[in-house]
Amino acid sequence: MKNQNTALFVLVLVCSAVIILSGVVDLSVGDNYTILDARHYIRIAEEMPDISGKIEHPFAYRIFGSVLATLLPFDLTTNFLLLQTIAGFLLAFACYYFLTKTGFSPLYSLTGSLILLFSKKVFPRLMWDFYQINDTVAAIFYFLIFAELVSQRRMWLISIYLGISLLAREAGVIILPVLMLSFYLKDKKVTPTYILPLVLPVLVFVLLRVFIQDSGNADYFTLLLRYLNYKAESPLIFIYAVLSTFTPFWLLLIFDFKKNLLLLKKKPEYILLVLLSMIMLLFAAEVGRLLIIAFPAYLYVLLNILRDYFGEKPEGRDLIFLVVILFIAFLSIINSRHGLIPLPFEKLETLYQVSLSILVLIIVFLKGRKSSILSLD
Repeated sequence: MKNQNTALFVLVLVCSAVIILSGVVDLSVGDNYTILDARHYIRIAEEMPDISGKIEHPFAYRIFGSVLATLLPFDLTTNFLLLQTIAGFLLAFACYYFLTKTGFSPLYSLTGSLILLFSKKVFPRLMWDFYQINDTVAAIFYFLIFAELVSQRRMWLISIYLGISLLAREAGVIILPVLMLSFYLKDKKVTPTYILPLVLPVLVFVLLRVFIQDSGNADYFTLLLRYLNYKAESPLIFIYAVLSTFTPFWLLLIFDFKKNLLLLKKKPEYILLVLLSMIMLLFAAEVGRLLIIAFPAYLYVLLNILRDYFGEKPEGRDLIFLVVILFIAFLSIINSRHGLIPLPFEKLETLYQVSLSILVLIIVFLKGRKSSILSLD
């Protein structure tokens, strides 16, 4: 696919289909985390601009999406749904933009963007729970930050992107040390030129907590410790929860582990991003949505592996195999609990997802490696 316009057209079509297939949350039957999160975001919109002392920690500081929802003329539910739909398209475009700036062709940039759309615990989950507009907005700016980092490295723009992401979700703070490491690796020193622009996102983070008083949440840190304790007691469940976010490609990542390390050695900042993301997940109630912050590293590695097997410009049989793999990834979303055809039992869903991952691994290995991973990157 040499034509970038064609790639973007396909991306719009597929993104539209995935948003429709994801459905919309019914808060009367949603899970506890969904209901609790939505309740806070709705109340922020209802109470704006006087929210100080009325919203629990940490939701009181995630104001961006709710503020946007107050600006539209419809009822709040419609506003959140409309904003999340628009943000979904913008996220797909931001991912594509990041991948093109990283050096991937239009075909592989489209492939990576579709993989994001087909990651059932991330994009379809966000579109289904449309009140999570903050997560989607933050993810848009994560991709824009890393696109800028691998291209023009305009510090003022990176600073603005990170500042806006922190208005939506505090998880973006882990990008600060990643940026510092990237700057140091480039110049072997950290100069004021790099440090001063990062004052803005730090100020955003601090001033939100100075001017907005939360209503308190006595159980919040107890909950964090409870999540950590649960993961310590059930490490295999936690590990699978992380890996299954990358269905149906996680088995491929494991089997190509050595080559993944070779790729990541070229991008130490991505290694730090993944490590910090994993630490953050230890204290999180839900794994999938938060892992989107690590998707720039994930897609960088995965697309290099796929390019290693199918070549720089897949044609004929290679292109067919690549399309088949993407179709298998698509199948992973239509049979999720929140998808078009929810499976009746969680164990059956797990078996289904693992089966798809095994199928991708078999297809890729039967296809065989086309070229050296190091020569392609």
